[in-house]
Amino acid sequence: MVERIKTCIIALLLLSLAGLTALNLLYGRDAGPADGSVGLGKFDKGTTAEATRPLTAGYDAYRTQLGEFLASADSKETVTRRVWETALLEGGARFVFLDAAPVWLLAEGLAFTASDIFGETRVSEMILSGRGLLIYDGEAFTLCGGPLEFDIVEPAADGPGNMYPLAVLSDRFRDEANISIVLEALGFNPNTNIRYTQADGDKVYVDEQRTLHVSPGGCVTYHDGTRYPEEQTLDEREAIRLCVGAIPVGAVFWGEGSPVFGGVNTFEDGYEVTFNYILNDGVFIGRQSEFVVKGGYLREAVIRLCPASVSVTTEELMPRRRAQALTPEGKTLCVGYAEDEDGVWHPDWYAR
Repeated sequence: MVERIKTCIIALLLLSLAGLTALNLLYGRDAGPADGSVGLGKFDKGTTAEATRPLTAGYDAYRTQLGEFLASADSKETVTRRVWETALLEGGARFVFLDAAPVWLLAEGLAFTASDIFGETRVSEMILSGRGLLIYDGEAFTLCGGPLEFDIVEPAADGPGNMYPLAVLSDRFRDEANISIVLEALGFNPNTNIRYTQADGDKVYVDEQRTLHVSPGGCVTYHDGTRYPEEQTLDEREAIRLCVGAIPVGAVFWGEGSPVFGGVNTFEDGYEVTFNYILNDGVFIGRQSEFVVKGGYLREAVIRLCPASVSVTTEELMPRRRAQALTPEGKTLCVGYAEDEDGVWHPDWYAR
């Protein structure tokens, strides 16, 4: 009897393993990008003015209304998930963010100043509806009210269909005039710096104890080893603004997309601030920019320029609902772009 039970258990385990293998083969499940996200499909080929923006098609249609509401909101209350879901059914404009972003930074990116009621509120998702602005910070739902009323005629589309365009990058940022913009953004004088080119093609600029490398692939590496007589104390908001100001502005560096706020980590005497690159509601894997602020100064930066534009060629992804069903609990479903050996960026679903 015992032997029969053991045999049944082994058979069930083998069937489960076979089922999981079949699912992986069916959906091409990948090991996932290096940032800890989970791939949901196999890749075929193996502006700073908006420092934060949502992964939402139709965002531009509501951005002015959103900015006005963020500036004028005068009340907030905690509500239930049911209120949130009802607002979705009523056709509210939904904004989904890749990472929780400070409301003040979102408002400033829209050329508005956020109302004091938001304080240091961060937002993972928002719904702009006739009843007000609903905010989800990853833990609780909040309804914000104000003097403005909006008539959302039709909801923002929940992303495009199953066809997504490929993307290509240009190298126009390597022109001398554009390199000067990079230098100026990081506080260098482009007319007086010592310059030389390394064997690997990196252009190197030196200004006393500060150095700047610009690689042919668009990776800008900055280091400041200066000993300042007095260190400053910056709060988180000031540190983020310092990093935003160090990002060169222009389509020549970011194409049709833009760098967006990715997050901030606080350590003993400074901050680490990251920005992702988004185009066509898709995140470019491996193009994250990182900044380190210590003692009130920008000490290290790795800015990955990404002048990308969408191609006329498209690829079909699995339906969003199927990809959503495969998304692990607690992860956010996104479109991600990954580069093949020919320099073409292919879209695919992945969970972050």
